[in-house]
Amino acid sequence: MLEEIRKMKTHAGVAFSMFSDVNNINQYPVVQAIVKGLGLERQTKSKYNSVRNLNLLTKFIMRSSLGTARDLMRRTMGLIVAFLATRMVELARITRNDITFRDEIMIIKTAVKKYKKPKQYEITFNKRQIPC
Repeated sequence: MLEEIRKMKTHAGVAFSMFSDVNNINQYPVVQAIVKGLGLERQTKSKYNSVRNLNLLTKFIMRSSLGTARDLMRRTMGLIVAFLATRMVELARITRNDITFRDEIMIIKTAVKKYKKPKQYEITFNKRQIPC
């Protein structure tokens, strides 16, 4: 039944767009309110069935030596991916020029695209003297 309602919504959108001079009828607040009210928006599914154990990652990093600068950068980015609610797409855009160090602080600049508008964010890390 839900699939039939989605098909009806698609056909109604096509019919509305034929008689309207607007490019995207789905952007109207009335249409969005109806979609939300009927629960027709698509549910996002998680990529993995279970949450990974982050303690394994931190133990591995503590056991292994720091290694080269490239290895340290990879491990740092792995921790950032593990602990921040950001997608890999935004992290893939980060270059070494986006990472700055000031006294006891490391700042990573990243851009997130939402609704085709890029927003600039700064991720700040404070240095701690105590071990993990």
